[in-house]
Amino acid sequence: MLSAADEYGMHVWMGVGLFAWFDFSPASLEWHKIVAQELWDKYGHHPSFYGFYVSEEMGGSLDNWETTKEMQQFRKKKWCIFLKSLKTTVVP
Repeated sequence: MLSAADEYGMHVWMGVGLFAWFDFSPASLEWHKIVAQELWDKYGHHPSFYGFYVSEEMGGSLDNWETTKEMQQFRKKKWCIFLKSLKTTVVP
């Protein structure tokens, strides 16, 4: 797929996968780092490799359907911290 995307000048977001739904624990972060690094090591040479995609919004929401504003903000904050940690530790 990436070779064909290279030929056509396309960009592809690589799916990292999902450790466990709405699990932003250190174990989840480490798992995401390992998978992202493996993807980069295997496919990073492709010009079409555009970035990583972590799919946590499976239900269409980043707050896991929390019913209070406080818990909604708590979930979103955990997600942002998780992504910033992933971003600063993964190649490229």
